[in-house]
Amino acid sequence: MTTTSPAKAHSNLPYAVEYAKSGRAACKGCKDPIAMSSLRMSARQPSRFFDGLQDNWFHFDCFWNRLKKGDINEASIRGMDLLKWDDQEKIRSKIADNEGVLPVIVLFIPNTEG
Repeated sequence: MTTTSPAKAHSNLPYAVEYAKSGRAACKGCKDPIAMSSLRMSARQPSRFFDGLQDNWFHFDCFWNRLKKGDINEASIRGMDLLKWDDQEKIRSKIADNEGVLPVIVLFIPNTEG
Protein backbone atom coordinates (compact mmCIF):
# COMPACT_ATOMS: atom_id res chain seq x y z
CA MET A 1 0.00 0.00 0.00
CA THR A 2 1.41 3.38 -0.97
CA THR A 3 0.60 6.44 1.03
CA THR A 4 1.24 10.04 0.23
CA SER A 5 2.66 12.21 2.98
CA PRO A 6 0.66 15.33 3.86
CA ALA A 7 3.53 17.52 2.63
CA LYS A 8 3.59 15.74 -0.74
CA ALA A 9 -0.20 15.96 -1.13
CA HIS A 10 -0.04 19.67 -0.25
CA SER A 11 2.58 20.25 -2.95
CA ASN A 12 0.32 18.70 -5.62
CA LEU A 13 -2.57 21.14 -5.20
CA PRO A 14 -3.63 22.80 -8.49
CA TYR A 15 -3.51 26.39 -7.17
CA ALA A 16 -1.23 28.38 -4.89
CA VAL A 17 -1.24 31.77 -3.20
CA GLU A 18 1.49 33.81 -1.52
CA TYR A 19 2.92 37.27 -1.13
CA ALA A 20 5.38 38.00 -3.95
CA LYS A 21 8.93 37.41 -2.75
CA SER A 22 10.42 39.90 -5.21
CA GLY A 23 9.22 42.20 -7.96
CA ARG A 24 10.74 40.11 -10.76
CA ALA A 25 7.86 37.78 -11.68
CA ALA A 26 5.56 38.81 -14.52
CA CYS A 27 1.83 38.09 -14.47
CA LYS A 28 0.91 35.34 -16.95
CA GLY A 29 -2.34 37.21 -17.65
CA CYS A 30 -1.44 40.85 -18.34
CA LYS A 31 2.39 40.39 -18.53
CA ASP A 32 3.01 43.29 -16.09
CA PRO A 33 5.41 42.77 -13.15
CA ILE A 34 3.92 41.56 -9.85
CA ALA A 35 5.05 44.00 -7.13
CA MET A 36 7.02 42.67 -4.18
CA SER A 37 4.84 41.70 -1.18
CA SER A 38 1.61 41.90 -3.19
CA LEU A 39 -0.84 39.02 -3.08
CA ARG A 40 -0.37 36.73 -6.07
CA MET A 41 -2.06 33.50 -7.15
CA SER A 42 -0.84 30.60 -9.22
CA ALA A 43 -2.42 28.11 -11.57
CA ARG A 44 -0.08 25.12 -11.26
CA GLN A 45 0.58 22.97 -14.32
CA PRO A 46 2.89 20.04 -15.08
CA SER A 47 6.35 21.36 -15.91
CA ARG A 48 8.06 20.74 -19.23
CA PHE A 49 11.44 21.00 -17.50
CA PHE A 50 11.17 18.79 -14.40
CA ASP A 51 8.96 16.14 -12.83
CA GLY A 52 6.34 18.08 -10.89
CA LEU A 53 4.09 21.10 -11.01
CA GLN A 54 5.22 24.57 -12.05
CA ASP A 55 3.67 27.77 -10.70
CA ASN A 56 2.30 30.24 -13.24
CA TRP A 57 1.84 33.45 -11.24
CA PHE A 58 -0.91 36.01 -11.76
CA HIS A 59 -1.95 39.26 -10.13
CA PHE A 60 -4.85 38.55 -7.79
CA ASP A 61 -7.46 40.07 -10.16
CA CYS A 62 -5.92 38.62 -13.34
CA PHE A 63 -6.11 35.13 -11.81
CA TRP A 64 -9.86 35.38 -11.19
CA ASN A 65 -10.50 36.76 -14.68
CA ARG A 66 -8.92 33.64 -16.20
CA LEU A 67 -10.34 30.97 -13.88
CA LYS A 68 -13.11 28.66 -15.08
CA LYS A 69 -16.38 28.98 -13.18
CA GLY A 70 -16.74 26.50 -10.31
CA ASP A 71 -13.17 25.20 -10.76
CA ILE A 72 -11.71 26.15 -7.36
CA ASN A 73 -12.30 25.72 -3.66
CA GLU A 74 -10.37 26.68 -0.56
CA ALA A 75 -8.89 23.19 -0.11
CA SER A 76 -7.35 23.31 -3.61
CA ILE A 77 -5.15 26.34 -2.85
CA ARG A 78 -1.67 25.77 -1.41
CA GLY A 79 -0.63 28.49 1.06
CA MET A 80 -4.07 29.72 2.19
CA ASP A 81 -3.17 29.08 5.83
CA LEU A 82 -0.10 31.35 5.59
CA LEU A 83 -2.02 34.47 4.55
CA LYS A 84 -3.32 37.36 6.63
CA TRP A 85 -6.92 36.82 7.69
CA ASP A 86 -8.20 39.71 5.51
CA ASP A 87 -6.56 38.19 2.44
CA GLN A 88 -8.02 34.76 3.26
CA GLU A 89 -11.47 36.37 3.44
CA LYS A 90 -10.83 38.15 0.13
CA ILE A 91 -10.14 34.78 -1.52
CA ARG A 92 -13.15 33.13 0.14
CA SER A 93 -15.34 35.90 -1.24
CA LYS A 94 -13.94 35.39 -4.75
CA ILE A 95 -14.51 31.63 -4.47
CA ALA A 96 -18.14 32.23 -3.47
CA ASP A 97 -18.59 34.63 -6.41
CA ASN A 98 -16.99 32.09 -8.76
CA GLU A 99 -19.19 29.13 -7.78
CA GLY A 100 -22.23 28.27 -9.77
CA VAL A 101 -23.44 26.31 -12.69
CA LEU A 102 -21.22 26.15 -15.74
CA PRO A 103 -22.97 27.55 -18.79
CA VAL A 104 -24.56 24.88 -20.95
CA ILE A 105 -23.97 25.04 -24.67
CA VAL A 106 -27.50 24.88 -26.01
CA LEU A 107 -26.34 24.24 -29.56
CA PHE A 108 -25.52 20.60 -28.81
CA ILE A 109 -28.65 19.74 -26.85
CA PRO A 110 -31.12 17.97 -29.13
CA ASN A 111 -34.56 19.50 -29.47
CA THR A 112 -37.03 17.11 -27.86
CA GLU A 113 -40.09 19.22 -28.52
CA GLY A 114 -42.33 17.76 -31.18
